[in-house]
Amino acid sequence: MYLALILNCPLRFIVGSGWFDIATDGGIDGLSLTKKFIDDLSKYLDNNGKAYFVFSSLSNRKKIDLYLSKNRLKAKIVSNYSFDDETIFVYCIF
Repeated sequence: MYLALILNCPLRFIVGSGWFDIATDGGIDGLSLTKKFIDDLSKYLDNNGKAYFVFSSLSNRKKIDLYLSKNRLKAKIVSNYSFDDETIFVYCIF
C-alpha cells in the first residue's frame, strides 16, 4: 500500500489516430483514465494516504465530483494554473 499516488492522465477527447492523439486521448468524456484511477484507489492507497490527479476546466467538473462522491471519497482542489482558454486543477483525495 502507498501513502501517495499521483496521476497526470489525458484530459480530453481526441479525434485522430496518430501516436500523439492516442497518447493524449482521455476517452469520450475525457475522464476514462481518471475514473479507472478512482475505482482502483482502494487496491493501492493506504488508509492514511492521499491521491492527487489533474483535471481540466474543459472537462465536466460536476461529473468528476459526482463520481468521487459515488465512490465515497472526499476531495479538494489544492492548486490550479490558468492558461488563456483552460484552467488545470490539482485534486487531492483524502
